[in-house]
Amino acid sequence: MIDTRLLGYIALAFVLLLIYQAWMADYGVQVPEAEPVTTEPAAQDLPLTDFSAMPDSAPETKAAEDVPSVIERSADSVSNNLITVVTDVLRVQVDLKGGTVVKTELLNYPEDLQHMDNLVRIFDTEDTFFVAQSGLQAKKAPAPNHYADYVANKNEYAMSDGSDELVVPLFWQDSGGIAVTKEFKLKRGQYDIDVSQLVENNTDQDWQGVQYRQLQRSYEGNGNKGFIRTYTGGVIFSPENRYEKIDFDDMAEEPLE
Repeated sequence: MIDTRLLGYIALAFVLLLIYQAWMADYGVQVPEAEPVTTEPAAQDLPLTDFSAMPDSAPETKAAEDVPSVIERSADSVSNNLITVVTDVLRVQVDLKGGTVVKTELLNYPEDLQHMDNLVRIFDTEDTFFVAQSGLQAKKAPAPNHYADYVANKNEYAMSDGSDELVVPLFWQDSGGIAVTKEFKLKRGQYDIDVSQLVENNTDQDWQGVQYRQLQRSYEGNGNKGFIRTYTGGVIFSPENRYEKIDFDDMAEEPLE
């Protein structure tokens, strides 16, 4: 004979699951699970930055064009010239093309207990495409953007046992006398990566420019894989609206500013 209390518990659990799914659909903000991606049309180049805030003596530049609302994967976005950086909690791969972070693995977090060697990835270019780019833009002067070719002293960097910090320098130099050192700074027990860019001007002309940082990712479907629905998209904070969700479909219909 079927226990009516057991049926009641099952029904209650199912109702709670439906309520949880509805709540996640409206308010949940989670890291999306990886979705396989295919090569898509090349991403447009980063538009020129508006230099209107710079001194009046600086020459005028072409007006910035619209940034693509959904940045697509470029077939040549990642090269094979990678360096590996390891701390006590992170394994990072940096592409010398652009000095771009193309993979981060969380050393203390396997995807599941049955596959301890499969670590959770934040940035990735295999199962999904999600990278962190940075670069410089200058007025009528050489500057390395996220397509520039950097060099490094080593192929692998690891935090030593007695150190609380690891600094990884990349180098770029123009034939005219502009040199840039891009440094990645990682600290023991921490997951953030500081990026700084030092410009050395060995010319007799002033160098004026700005740095930028951007995330580039591909978009395939809604990012949901499994029974529980998760939100994949952007969230914007402003004094007028403290929490505004803008999903990828909205971005494709209307450019973001």
